[in-house]
Amino acid sequence: MTKVFLHIVMLCMAGCCILFQSCVDDDLDFPEGESIDITESLALNSFLNAIITESINLNQVEIIYPINLAFNSNVIIEITSDEGLLESIRSQSNTLHITGIEFPVALISDNKTFTLEDEADFINLLEEIDLQTIRKDFDATFRNCFNLVYPVTLINAMQKEVNIATDTELSTLFQTEGTTYQPKFVFPIRLSVFESNTEEVINSNFDLYEVMNNCDGCPELAFTVEPLTTTRYSFQADFPGINTLPSYDWFIDGNFVESDGVIHQGDNQLTETFTPGEHEICIKAQTPDCALGTSFCRQLTVKDPCPQLSFVKEGQERFFTFTADFAEKDEIIYEWRISINNDPITSEVEGPDGDNMLSFQFNPGTYEICLFTETEECPQGTSFCIDLVVE
Repeated sequence: MTKVFLHIVMLCMAGCCILFQSCVDDDLDFPEGESIDITESLALNSFLNAIITESINLNQVEIIYPINLAFNSNVIIEITSDEGLLESIRSQSNTLHITGIEFPVALISDNKTFTLEDEADFINLLEEIDLQTIRKDFDATFRNCFNLVYPVTLINAMQKEVNIATDTELSTLFQTEGTTYQPKFVFPIRLSVFESNTEEVINSNFDLYEVMNNCDGCPELAFTVEPLTTTRYSFQADFPGINTLPSYDWFIDGNFVESDGVIHQGDNQLTETFTPGEHEICIKAQTPDCALGTSFCRQLTVKDPCPQLSFVKEGQERFFTFTADFAEKDEIIYEWRISINNDPITSEVEGPDGDNMLSFQFNPGTYEICLFTETEECPQGTSFCIDLVVE
């Protein structure tokens, strides 16, 4: 972890002094005559950005003051209240912004106290209270809203510089460093921003967050499933921003079905009849802020609406008894059929009050014994047959 040791000198740049003239003395101070151990903190950047974007407010997280924050100008300020922190956040700009913090820091969330001893603790806190880290924000917006203009240099977890020349090399670095790794760029870098079709020079994480905050990212697609019959289902798209998303597409088992959304004057609904088995239903969308596209899928198991007929055979020589053996045998009407050389020789209808059995004396030959039924859910009918050779 990179640490910067700063000794505060009150003869700061005129611009910095003017910047803080509006602050209340009790809320924000310049520590005097102290040597303060400041850690450059990506987690702090993420936390402050969450306040800027209103992903969290200071009523949800109670900071135990005072805390010391550092600006990129090497000025350190002591924050003693929420008002002082908010004033410092609002005072940030591309040329002057908060970059570091003095650990340890204590916070309270959901009546639980967190003592942050270092950057790793701060990252864990963001995960604990469900705030986006810079890694998650970067993953959501990179290649959807902007591309990196290579080469770029990042600092890995061992604090070593790694030169990156392609998307593949960047992906390899992220995989090697693991999911907890937070991308620490060596600035300046350049971004190719899709919406404006321009290249922007990024000099800090503050600049990077400005670009990422202007990216809506991919819509969080979702839909619900309602069975209409055993094989017919209705799917209702339901997700934030559905009434403003220009277009999205429905797919079944990887095959395009139809387009939906505002420009199609769609009803955000799909109704389909399925064959029995496993199916995958997806909706997919691509927007200017989601160049790679996004999708949401659900698996659907469609059961055969026809009864799964079966029976067991008992007997020997030429006399046999067949007993129906399926779940609905006492609920539906079905028929026994015996034939030889495709010629029917006998049949018997069974109902809910029947004994579910058929006994028959056979002559030598090859017979086919079948169960057959038609139901409201299975109008095409279904059967189960076996061959029987009688000597």
